[in-house]
Amino acid sequence: MTNGPTSKETQGHGVARRKFLQGTAVGVVAVGIGGLGVARATGAAAAPAPISEEIYKGHKIEVVADFAKKDSHHGLDRKALIDGVELHVMVLDDGQFITAQSHYNPQPTLQLAARAAVDNIGQDGKLHPWRR
Repeated sequence: MTNGPTSKETQGHGVARRKFLQGTAVGVVAVGIGGLGVARATGAAAAPAPISEEIYKGHKIEVVADFAKKDSHHGLDRKALIDGVELHVMVLDDGQFITAQSHYNPQPTLQLAARAAVDNIGQDGKLHPWRR
């Protein structure tokens, strides 16, 4: 005879423990997803870390993740900023990028499209915010 719990008792605790852990995991995931939804809805999320960042001809160019407002029209999940102002970017069928500042000069990357826009606005020029 043993003094420890029987196998039926151990199974009961195992089932209860599994249910508790599953419930906890679901709760943690729900809170995490809910927190993202609130941050997205309120715009309370911290500014995303730049994917790339550089100073080009006196202008700061940043390419950042843009998950808060994925642009369904252009299919972008990132955006380019020039001196903190969002650059309006369009994606061509072949995946190249154009902007209002460099409309007839498609570029293979978002970073290069931002550089082309800087080339057109000049060293002392400013990018004006695009109104949606």
